Amino acid sequence: MGAFLLFGLLMVSLLTGMIMEQRAINSQQPDRSSTAASGAAAFLSYKRAVQAYVYAHPSVSGSIDVTSLPATDTQAATSAMKNVVLRTGSGSEVVTWWDVSSGALNDVLSLADGDRAIGVSTGQSWTTPAGGDMGPLPVTVPPGDVVSFVIFTGSGY
Repeated sequence: MGAFLLFGLLMVSLLTGMIMEQRAINSQQPDRSSTAASGAAAFLSYKRAVQAYVYAHPSVSGSIDVTSLPATDTQAATSAMKNVVLRTGSGSEVVTWWDVSSGALNDVLSLADGDRAIGVSTGQSWTTPAGGDMGPLPVTVPPGDVVSFVIFTGSGY
């Protein structure tokens, strides 16, 4: 019974996050047509697509090729956007990052509508404006890159 409750809460949390990200992207002001803002929206779409793929394929491990993701979510993705999925005994660790100056973090965060799983890599760890030092990353991400790190726990998500 408790497992079903945990599973339900995880589903609600994941779907709420995806909906909030999509709302933030959809509500983007038309005058924010700068390259940085469109890149930030592309990264958020890419990140959401990677996480949705992991959710739908809980046994996936390694790097997910952009061609495996929905084209509607990745049409603006660039080769500077990367991901790694690591399987653990209790779930999956999902790291997505964008090889761009950390100055793009403000654009990403303004579109992400409060997503606290986005920050800047320091190489082996990462920081966020809201949480400060968030601890180690499971993979090395070039310092200064915008990074997102989430952990899916349980079985079958």
